[in-house]
Amino acid sequence: MASLTSPWLRLLVLLVAMTTFLQHALAAAGGSGNPTAGFQKVQLPDGDFQVQSPYNVPENQRFRYRDGVRTFWVHRNDKPFNTATHTNPRSEVRLRGYGYVPSGTSGVSVMQIHNEEGAAHSTVLMLHVYDGVLRFYSGAAIEPDIYDRWFRLNVMHDVGAGAAVEPNIYDRWFRLNVMHDVGASTVAVLSVELGPDDVPPFVAAPAWYPAFTESALSQFDGLDQADHVLVNSFRDLEPMEQEADYMQSKWRAKTVGPTLPSFYLDDDRLLSNKAYGFNLVSSTSSCMAWLDKQAPCSVLLASYGTVANLETTQLEELGHGLCNSGQPFLWVLRSNEADKLPQELHDKCNMKGLIVSFCPQLEVLVHRATGCFLTHCGWNSTTEAIATGVPMITIPQWADQPTTAKYVESVWGIGLRARRDEKGLVRREEVERCIKEVMGGEEYKRNSSKWMQKAKEAMQEGGSSDKNIADFAAKYL
Repeated sequence: MASLTSPWLRLLVLLVAMTTFLQHALAAAGGSGNPTAGFQKVQLPDGDFQVQSPYNVPENQRFRYRDGVRTFWVHRNDKPFNTATHTNPRSEVRLRGYGYVPSGTSGVSVMQIHNEEGAAHSTVLMLHVYDGVLRFYSGAAIEPDIYDRWFRLNVMHDVGAGAAVEPNIYDRWFRLNVMHDVGASTVAVLSVELGPDDVPPFVAAPAWYPAFTESALSQFDGLDQADHVLVNSFRDLEPMEQEADYMQSKWRAKTVGPTLPSFYLDDDRLLSNKAYGFNLVSSTSSCMAWLDKQAPCSVLLASYGTVANLETTQLEELGHGLCNSGQPFLWVLRSNEADKLPQELHDKCNMKGLIVSFCPQLEVLVHRATGCFLTHCGWNSTTEAIATGVPMITIPQWADQPTTAKYVESVWGIGLRARRDEKGLVRREEVERCIKEVMGGEEYKRNSSKWMQKAKEAMQEGGSSDKNIADFAAKYL
Protein backbone atom coordinates (compact mmCIF):
# COMPACT_ATOMS: atom_id res chain seq x y z
CA MET A 1 0.00 0.00 0.00
CA ALA A 2 1.23 3.47 -0.81
CA SER A 3 -0.17 6.57 0.75
CA LEU A 4 0.64 10.26 0.66
CA THR A 5 -0.32 13.11 2.90
CA SER A 6 1.15 16.59 2.57
CA PRO A 7 0.16 20.25 2.98
CA TRP A 8 1.23 20.57 -0.65
CA LEU A 9 -1.95 18.72 -1.56
CA ARG A 10 -4.33 21.37 -0.27
CA LEU A 11 -5.53 21.84 -3.80
CA LEU A 12 -4.90 18.63 -5.66
CA VAL A 13 -6.72 19.92 -8.71
CA LEU A 14 -4.34 22.84 -9.01
CA LEU A 15 -1.35 20.59 -8.58
CA VAL A 16 -2.65 18.17 -11.18
CA ALA A 17 -2.73 21.12 -13.55
CA MET A 18 0.77 22.18 -12.53
CA THR A 19 2.14 18.67 -12.81
CA THR A 20 0.46 17.95 -16.13
CA PHE A 21 1.87 21.11 -17.67
CA LEU A 22 5.36 20.84 -16.19
CA GLN A 23 5.81 17.16 -16.94
CA HIS A 24 4.73 17.79 -20.51
CA ALA A 25 7.10 20.72 -20.80
CA LEU A 26 10.04 18.83 -19.31
CA ALA A 27 9.44 15.80 -21.48
CA ALA A 28 9.12 17.86 -24.64
CA ALA A 29 12.34 19.67 -23.83
CA GLY A 30 14.24 16.49 -23.05
CA GLY A 31 14.29 17.33 -19.38
CA SER A 32 15.63 20.84 -19.86
CA GLY A 33 12.56 22.57 -18.44
CA ASN A 34 11.98 24.66 -21.58
CA PRO A 35 9.01 26.89 -20.62
CA THR A 36 7.85 27.14 -24.25
CA ALA A 37 7.55 23.39 -24.79
CA GLY A 38 4.02 22.38 -25.73
CA PHE A 39 3.15 25.83 -27.04
CA GLN A 40 2.70 27.22 -30.55
CA LYS A 41 4.52 30.48 -31.19
CA VAL A 42 2.99 33.35 -33.11
CA GLN A 43 5.91 34.77 -35.07
CA LEU A 44 6.54 38.52 -35.27
CA PRO A 45 8.91 39.92 -37.93
CA ASP A 46 12.38 40.96 -36.81
CA GLY A 47 11.80 44.33 -38.44
CA ASP A 48 9.53 45.21 -35.54
CA PHE A 49 12.34 44.86 -33.04
CA GLN A 50 15.21 47.24 -32.31
CA VAL A 51 17.85 47.49 -29.64
CA GLN A 52 20.09 50.40 -28.77
CA SER A 53 23.46 49.42 -27.33
CA PRO A 54 26.21 51.72 -26.03
CA TYR A 55 27.78 53.68 -28.86
CA ASN A 56 31.20 52.01 -28.43
CA VAL A 57 29.93 48.40 -28.21
CA PRO A 58 28.77 46.31 -31.20
CA GLU A 59 25.21 45.12 -30.79
CA ASN A 60 26.10 41.45 -31.21
CA GLN A 61 28.30 41.62 -28.10
CA ARG A 62 25.38 42.55 -25.89
CA PHE A 63 22.39 40.89 -27.50
CA ARG A 64 21.38 37.25 -27.87
CA TYR A 65 18.18 35.59 -29.07
CA ARG A 66 17.84 31.91 -28.26
CA ASP A 67 14.95 29.56 -27.44
CA GLY A 68 12.43 32.38 -27.66
CA VAL A 69 14.19 34.55 -25.07
CA ARG A 70 15.99 37.80 -25.87
CA THR A 71 18.89 38.52 -23.52
CA PHE A 72 20.80 41.76 -23.04
CA TRP A 73 23.91 42.47 -21.00
CA VAL A 74 24.30 45.95 -19.57
CA HIS A 75 27.11 47.19 -17.36
CA ARG A 76 27.44 49.94 -14.81
CA ASN A 77 30.21 51.66 -16.75
CA ASP A 78 28.55 51.57 -20.19
CA LYS A 79 28.60 54.71 -22.29
CA PRO A 80 25.30 56.21 -23.47
CA PHE A 81 23.83 55.23 -26.82
CA ASN A 82 24.41 58.75 -28.11
CA THR A 83 27.71 60.59 -27.50
CA ALA A 84 25.77 63.84 -27.20
CA THR A 85 23.89 62.53 -24.17
CA HIS A 86 25.29 64.09 -21.02
CA THR A 87 24.75 61.47 -18.34
CA ASN A 88 26.77 59.50 -15.89
CA PRO A 89 28.25 56.30 -17.35
CA ARG A 90 25.28 54.04 -17.90
CA SER A 91 23.50 51.91 -20.45
CA GLU A 92 20.08 52.62 -21.86
CA VAL A 93 18.54 49.59 -23.49
CA ARG A 94 15.61 50.74 -25.57
CA LEU A 95 13.38 48.12 -27.11
CA ARG A 96 10.55 48.61 -29.52
CA GLY A 97 8.05 46.16 -30.90
CA TYR A 98 4.43 45.90 -31.98
CA GLY A 99 2.61 42.75 -31.02
CA TYR A 100 -0.68 41.17 -32.02
CA VAL A 101 -2.36 38.91 -29.48
CA PRO A 102 -5.22 36.81 -30.91
CA SER A 103 -8.25 35.66 -28.96
CA GLY A 104 -7.83 32.44 -27.04
CA THR A 105 -4.28 33.10 -25.96
CA SER A 106 -4.04 31.62 -22.49
CA GLY A 107 -0.88 33.44 -21.44
CA VAL A 108 1.83 35.73 -22.71
CA SER A 109 5.22 36.26 -21.12
CA VAL A 110 7.47 39.18 -21.93
CA MET A 111 10.92 38.86 -20.42
CA GLN A 112 13.73 41.39 -20.35
CA ILE A 113 16.84 40.14 -18.63
CA HIS A 114 19.70 42.46 -17.70
CA ASN A 115 22.44 40.56 -15.99
CA GLU A 116 26.08 41.09 -15.20
CA GLU A 117 27.56 38.59 -12.80
CA GLY A 118 28.30 40.31 -9.53
CA ALA A 119 26.85 43.64 -10.65
CA ALA A 120 25.23 45.70 -7.94
CA HIS A 121 22.56 47.10 -10.24
CA SER A 122 21.48 43.99 -12.15
CA THR A 123 17.74 43.79 -12.67
CA VAL A 124 15.37 41.07 -13.79
CA LEU A 125 12.13 42.45 -15.19
CA MET A 126 9.22 40.20 -16.06
CA LEU A 127 5.97 41.36 -17.59
CA HIS A 128 2.96 39.11 -18.00
CA VAL A 129 -0.31 39.02 -19.83
CA TYR A 130 -3.17 37.22 -18.15
CA ASP A 131 -6.79 37.53 -19.18
CA GLY A 132 -5.84 39.94 -21.94
CA VAL A 133 -4.35 42.56 -19.60
CA LEU A 134 -0.68 43.46 -19.85
CA ARG A 135 0.88 44.12 -16.43
CA PHE A 136 4.23 45.03 -14.98
CA TYR A 137 5.82 42.57 -12.59
CA SER A 138 4.44 44.75 -9.78
CA GLY A 139 0.90 43.99 -10.93
CA ALA A 140 0.17 47.46 -12.29
CA ALA A 141 -1.85 47.29 -15.50
CA ILE A 142 -0.16 48.72 -18.58
CA GLU A 143 -2.69 47.91 -21.28
CA PRO A 144 -6.16 46.34 -20.89
CA ASP A 145 -7.98 44.13 -23.38
CA ILE A 146 -5.13 43.43 -25.81
CA TYR A 147 -6.87 40.58 -27.63
CA ASP A 148 -7.35 40.82 -31.40
CA ARG A 149 -5.49 44.08 -31.82
CA TRP A 150 -2.01 45.48 -32.17
CA PHE A 151 -0.39 47.38 -29.32
CA ARG A 152 3.01 48.77 -28.42
CA LEU A 153 4.91 48.14 -25.20
CA ASN A 154 7.62 50.55 -24.04
CA VAL A 155 10.34 49.42 -21.68
CA MET A 156 13.71 50.80 -20.60
CA HIS A 157 16.37 49.70 -18.18
CA ASP A 158 18.71 52.33 -16.76
CA VAL A 159 21.63 50.67 -15.00
CA GLY A 160 22.47 53.88 -13.17
CA ALA A 161 19.02 53.92 -11.59
CA GLY A 162 19.33 50.31 -10.51
CA ALA A 163 15.70 49.60 -11.39
CA ALA A 164 13.30 49.08 -14.23
CA VAL A 165 11.30 52.20 -15.01
CA GLU A 166 8.38 53.18 -17.21
CA PRO A 167 8.43 56.93 -17.85
CA ASN A 168 6.68 58.25 -20.93
CA ILE A 169 9.47 60.47 -22.24
CA TYR A 170 11.31 57.83 -24.26
CA ASP A 171 10.21 55.83 -27.26
CA ARG A 172 10.86 52.42 -25.77
CA TRP A 173 9.34 49.23 -27.00
CA PHE A 174 9.43 45.51 -26.49
CA ARG A 175 8.80 42.47 -28.63
CA LEU A 176 6.38 39.78 -27.44
CA ASN A 177 6.67 36.04 -27.64
CA VAL A 178 3.02 35.01 -27.80
CA MET A 179 2.21 31.44 -26.84
CA HIS A 180 -0.99 29.42 -27.20
CA ASP A 181 -1.56 26.66 -24.68
CA VAL A 182 -2.58 23.77 -26.93
CA GLY A 183 -3.33 21.43 -24.03
CA ALA A 184 -5.57 23.60 -21.91
CA SER A 185 -8.61 21.42 -22.54
CA THR A 186 -6.93 18.52 -20.72
CA VAL A 187 -6.42 20.45 -17.48
CA ALA A 188 -9.02 20.48 -14.73
CA VAL A 189 -11.08 23.63 -14.37
CA LEU A 190 -10.42 25.63 -11.22
CA SER A 191 -12.96 27.83 -9.53
CA VAL A 192 -10.78 30.93 -9.70
CA GLU A 193 -8.43 32.31 -12.34
CA LEU A 194 -4.82 32.19 -11.22
CA GLY A 195 -2.39 34.86 -12.37
CA PRO A 196 1.43 34.76 -12.26
CA ASP A 197 1.45 36.07 -8.69
CA ASP A 198 -0.93 33.32 -7.59
CA VAL A 199 1.30 30.34 -8.39
CA PRO A 200 4.78 29.36 -7.22
CA PRO A 201 7.63 31.03 -9.17
CA PHE A 202 8.76 27.67 -10.53
CA VAL A 203 5.36 27.26 -12.18
CA ALA A 204 5.34 30.72 -13.76
CA ALA A 205 8.90 30.22 -15.08
CA PRO A 206 10.02 26.59 -14.65
CA ALA A 207 13.23 27.02 -16.65
CA TRP A 208 14.43 29.67 -14.21
CA TYR A 209 14.11 27.33 -11.21
CA PRO A 210 15.20 23.91 -12.55
CA ALA A 211 16.21 22.42 -9.19
CA PHE A 212 13.04 23.53 -7.43
CA THR A 213 10.91 22.42 -10.38
CA GLU A 214 12.43 18.95 -10.27
CA SER A 215 12.03 18.77 -6.49
CA ALA A 216 8.39 19.84 -6.64
CA LEU A 217 7.50 17.38 -9.37
CA SER A 218 9.25 14.54 -7.57
CA GLN A 219 6.69 14.81 -4.76
CA PHE A 220 4.10 13.41 -7.15
CA ASP A 221 6.14 10.47 -8.43
CA GLY A 222 4.14 7.28 -8.21
CA LEU A 223 0.78 8.86 -7.43
CA ASP A 224 -0.83 6.95 -10.27
CA GLN A 225 0.30 3.71 -8.64
CA ALA A 226 -0.68 4.69 -5.09
CA ASP A 227 -3.47 2.70 -3.47
CA HIS A 228 -4.69 5.78 -1.60
CA VAL A 229 -4.04 9.51 -1.62
CA LEU A 230 -5.10 11.22 1.60
CA VAL A 231 -5.53 14.98 1.51
CA ASN A 232 -5.45 17.32 4.49
CA SER A 233 -8.56 19.21 3.41
CA PHE A 234 -12.31 18.70 3.55
CA ARG A 235 -14.75 18.33 0.71
CA ASP A 236 -16.72 21.53 1.29
CA LEU A 237 -13.51 23.55 1.17
CA GLU A 238 -13.06 22.62 -2.47
CA PRO A 239 -15.23 25.42 -3.90
CA MET A 240 -16.50 23.57 -6.96
CA GLU A 241 -17.75 20.01 -6.91
CA GLN A 242 -15.79 19.13 -10.03
CA GLU A 243 -12.54 19.90 -8.18
CA ALA A 244 -13.21 17.32 -5.47
CA ASP A 245 -14.68 14.87 -7.98
CA TYR A 246 -11.75 15.33 -10.34
CA MET A 247 -9.06 14.62 -7.77
CA GLN A 248 -10.96 11.57 -6.59
CA SER A 249 -11.32 10.17 -10.09
CA LYS A 250 -7.76 11.09 -11.10
CA TRP A 251 -5.87 9.82 -8.06
CA ARG A 252 -8.53 8.17 -5.89
CA ALA A 253 -7.85 11.03 -3.49
CA LYS A 254 -9.89 11.38 -0.34
CA THR A 255 -10.11 14.35 1.99
CA VAL A 256 -9.36 13.49 5.62
CA GLY A 257 -8.95 16.91 7.20
CA PRO A 258 -8.52 19.26 8.75
CA THR A 259 -6.05 17.12 10.69
CA LEU A 260 -6.13 19.09 13.94
CA PRO A 261 -6.33 17.71 17.49
CA SER A 262 -9.92 16.66 18.14
CA PHE A 263 -10.40 19.14 20.99
CA TYR A 264 -10.36 22.04 18.52
CA LEU A 265 -12.90 20.37 16.25
CA ASP A 266 -15.55 19.91 18.96
CA ASP A 267 -15.30 16.16 18.48
CA ASP A 268 -16.86 14.65 21.59
CA ARG A 269 -15.24 11.28 20.91
CA LEU A 270 -11.73 12.43 21.87
CA LEU A 271 -11.85 15.71 23.77
CA SER A 272 -8.61 14.90 25.60
CA ASN A 273 -6.70 15.20 22.32
CA LYS A 274 -5.42 18.78 22.62
CA ALA A 275 -1.95 18.64 21.06
CA TYR A 276 -0.18 17.29 18.01
CA GLY A 277 1.85 15.03 20.26
CA PHE A 278 4.81 17.19 21.17
CA ASN A 279 5.64 20.57 22.71
CA LEU A 280 8.50 22.81 21.66
CA VAL A 281 8.55 24.89 24.84
CA SER A 282 8.10 24.04 28.49
CA SER A 283 6.03 27.05 29.50
CA THR A 284 3.76 29.47 27.72
CA SER A 285 2.18 31.11 30.74
CA SER A 286 3.44 34.65 30.03
CA CYS A 287 2.05 34.60 26.49
CA MET A 288 -1.37 33.32 27.52
CA ALA A 289 -1.47 35.52 30.61
CA TRP A 290 -0.93 38.56 28.40
CA LEU A 291 -3.80 37.46 26.14
CA ASP A 292 -6.09 37.05 29.13
CA LYS A 293 -5.78 40.78 29.80
CA GLN A 294 -6.88 41.83 26.30
CA ALA A 295 -10.38 42.67 25.09
CA PRO A 296 -12.32 40.08 23.06
CA CYS A 297 -11.37 39.88 19.36
CA SER A 298 -8.89 42.75 19.73
CA VAL A 299 -5.54 41.00 19.27
CA LEU A 300 -3.74 40.28 16.01
CA LEU A 301 -1.52 37.21 15.95
CA ALA A 302 1.44 37.70 13.58
CA SER A 303 3.45 34.58 12.83
CA TYR A 304 5.51 33.81 9.75
CA GLY A 305 6.22 30.14 10.28
CA THR A 306 9.39 28.35 11.30
CA VAL A 307 11.30 28.51 8.01
CA ALA A 308 10.86 31.87 6.28
CA ASN A 309 13.57 34.50 6.73
CA LEU A 310 12.48 38.07 6.05
CA GLU A 311 14.83 40.82 4.99
CA THR A 312 15.57 43.43 7.65
CA THR A 313 13.72 46.13 5.68
CA GLN A 314 10.61 43.95 5.44
CA LEU A 315 10.71 43.16 9.15
CA GLU A 316 10.95 46.85 9.98
CA GLU A 317 8.01 47.69 7.70
CA LEU A 318 5.98 44.92 9.29
CA GLY A 319 6.85 46.13 12.79
CA HIS A 320 5.88 49.73 12.05
CA GLY A 321 2.64 48.57 10.41
CA LEU A 322 1.71 46.53 13.47
CA CYS A 323 2.44 49.44 15.81
CA ASN A 324 0.58 51.97 13.66
CA SER A 325 -2.55 49.82 13.39
CA GLY A 326 -3.70 50.73 16.89
CA GLN A 327 -4.45 47.07 17.68
CA PRO A 328 -2.67 45.03 20.35
CA PHE A 329 -0.65 42.29 18.71
CA LEU A 330 1.22 39.12 19.56
CA TRP A 331 4.21 38.89 17.21
CA VAL A 332 6.00 35.55 17.01
CA LEU A 333 9.62 36.20 15.99
CA ARG A 334 12.41 33.67 16.18
CA SER A 335 15.39 35.03 18.08
CA ASN A 336 17.50 35.34 14.92
CA GLU A 337 14.70 37.37 13.32
CA ALA A 338 14.09 39.57 16.36
CA ASP A 339 17.79 40.48 16.37
CA LYS A 340 17.28 42.19 13.01
CA LEU A 341 14.95 44.79 14.51
CA PRO A 342 16.45 48.09 15.67
CA GLN A 343 16.28 48.28 19.45
CA GLU A 344 14.01 51.34 19.34
CA LEU A 345 11.46 49.53 17.15
CA HIS A 346 11.75 46.38 19.27
CA ASP A 347 10.94 48.38 22.40
CA LYS A 348 8.06 50.16 20.65
CA CYS A 349 6.55 46.84 19.60
CA ASN A 350 6.75 45.48 23.14
CA MET A 351 4.98 48.59 24.40
CA LYS A 352 2.08 48.26 21.95
CA GLY A 353 2.06 44.48 21.79
CA LEU A 354 4.15 41.49 22.78
CA ILE A 355 7.06 39.86 20.94
CA VAL A 356 7.68 36.18 21.72
CA SER A 357 9.94 33.56 20.16
CA PHE A 358 7.21 30.91 20.19
CA CYS A 359 3.55 30.55 21.06
CA PRO A 360 1.09 27.64 21.16
CA GLN A 361 -0.59 28.71 17.93
CA LEU A 362 -3.80 26.70 18.26
CA GLU A 363 -4.34 27.87 21.82
CA VAL A 364 -3.80 31.46 20.77
CA LEU A 365 -6.14 31.16 17.77
CA VAL A 366 -9.03 29.88 19.89
CA HIS A 367 -8.45 32.44 22.64
CA ARG A 368 -11.34 34.89 23.00
CA ALA A 369 -8.96 37.86 22.56
CA THR A 370 -7.68 36.82 19.12
CA GLY A 371 -9.39 38.56 16.21
CA CYS A 372 -7.02 38.22 13.24
CA PHE A 373 -4.07 36.13 12.03
CA LEU A 374 -1.26 37.61 9.91
CA THR A 375 0.37 34.59 8.30
CA HIS A 376 2.69 33.37 5.55
CA CYS A 377 -0.21 31.17 4.46
CA GLY A 378 1.44 27.81 4.92
CA TRP A 379 -1.20 25.12 4.69
CA ASN A 380 -0.94 23.98 8.31
CA SER A 381 -1.42 27.54 9.58
CA THR A 382 -4.23 28.11 7.09
CA THR A 383 -6.19 25.03 8.16
CA GLU A 384 -5.75 26.02 11.81
CA ALA A 385 -7.15 29.49 11.10
CA ILE A 386 -10.06 28.03 9.13
CA ALA A 387 -10.92 25.49 11.83
CA THR A 388 -10.80 28.13 14.58
CA GLY A 389 -12.73 30.77 12.63
CA VAL A 390 -10.04 33.48 12.63
CA PRO A 391 -9.87 35.89 9.63
CA MET A 392 -6.47 36.19 7.95
CA ILE A 393 -4.03 38.65 6.43
CA THR A 394 -1.68 36.78 4.13
CA ILE A 395 1.86 37.59 3.02
CA PRO A 396 2.83 34.47 1.04
CA GLN A 397 6.42 33.72 0.03
CA TRP A 398 6.86 30.55 -1.99
CA ALA A 399 5.65 27.02 -2.77
CA ASP A 400 1.86 26.66 -2.47
CA GLN A 401 1.48 29.78 -0.31
CA PRO A 402 0.54 32.25 -3.12
CA THR A 403 -2.19 29.90 -4.36
CA THR A 404 -3.56 29.40 -0.87
CA ALA A 405 -3.55 33.17 -0.34
CA LYS A 406 -5.59 33.58 -3.54
CA TYR A 407 -8.25 31.19 -2.24
CA VAL A 408 -8.29 32.84 1.20
CA GLU A 409 -9.12 36.17 -0.39
CA SER A 410 -11.03 35.43 -3.59
CA VAL A 411 -12.80 32.12 -2.98
CA TRP A 412 -13.41 31.64 0.72
CA GLY A 413 -13.61 35.35 1.57
CA ILE A 414 -11.89 34.97 4.93
CA GLY A 415 -9.07 37.48 4.58
CA LEU A 416 -6.91 39.82 2.54
CA ARG A 417 -3.61 39.37 0.75
CA ALA A 418 -1.21 42.22 1.49
CA ARG A 419 0.07 43.78 -1.74
CA ARG A 420 3.75 44.35 -2.44
CA ASP A 421 5.18 47.51 -3.96
CA GLU A 422 7.44 47.75 -7.01
CA LYS A 423 10.40 46.64 -4.91
CA GLY A 424 8.62 43.55 -3.65
CA LEU A 425 8.05 44.91 -0.15
CA VAL A 426 4.84 44.99 1.86
CA ARG A 427 4.99 48.51 3.26
CA ARG A 428 3.81 49.62 6.71
CA GLU A 429 0.86 51.51 5.22
CA GLU A 430 -0.33 48.32 3.50
CA VAL A 431 0.03 46.31 6.70
CA GLU A 432 -1.96 48.93 8.60
CA ARG A 433 -4.64 49.05 5.88
CA CYS A 434 -5.12 45.29 5.88
CA ILE A 435 -5.31 45.08 9.67
CA LYS A 436 -7.96 47.77 9.89
CA GLU A 437 -10.01 46.33 7.03
CA VAL A 438 -9.97 42.73 8.20
CA MET A 439 -10.45 43.39 11.92
CA GLY A 440 -13.23 45.86 11.18
CA GLY A 441 -14.88 43.78 8.47
CA GLU A 442 -17.99 41.90 9.53
CA GLU A 443 -18.08 39.88 6.31
CA TYR A 444 -14.68 38.35 7.01
CA LYS A 445 -15.91 37.32 10.45
CA ARG A 446 -19.12 35.81 9.08
CA ASN A 447 -17.30 33.87 6.39
CA SER A 448 -14.68 32.65 8.84
CA SER A 449 -17.40 31.45 11.20
CA LYS A 450 -19.12 29.63 8.33
CA TRP A 451 -15.97 27.79 7.25
CA MET A 452 -15.10 26.93 10.85
CA GLN A 453 -18.45 25.21 11.23
CA LYS A 454 -18.00 23.29 7.96
CA ALA A 455 -14.49 22.21 9.00
CA LYS A 456 -15.76 20.85 12.30
CA GLU A 457 -18.71 19.10 10.68
CA ALA A 458 -16.38 17.35 8.23
CA MET A 459 -14.39 15.74 11.06
CA GLN A 460 -17.25 15.01 13.42
CA GLU A 461 -19.03 11.66 13.36
CA GLY A 462 -20.70 11.12 9.98
CA GLY A 463 -18.91 14.05 8.33
CA SER A 464 -17.27 13.78 4.91
CA SER A 465 -13.70 13.45 6.24
CA ASP A 466 -14.79 11.16 9.07
CA LYS A 467 -16.40 8.79 6.55
CA ASN A 468 -13.29 8.79 4.37
CA ILE A 469 -11.10 7.95 7.37
CA ALA A 470 -13.47 5.16 8.38
CA ASP A 471 -13.53 3.73 4.83
CA PHE A 472 -9.74 3.80 4.67
CA ALA A 473 -9.34 2.16 8.08
CA ALA A 474 -11.91 -0.53 7.27
CA LYS A 475 -9.73 -1.84 4.45
CA TYR A 476 -6.86 -2.64 6.79
CA LEU A 477 -8.41 -3.35 10.20
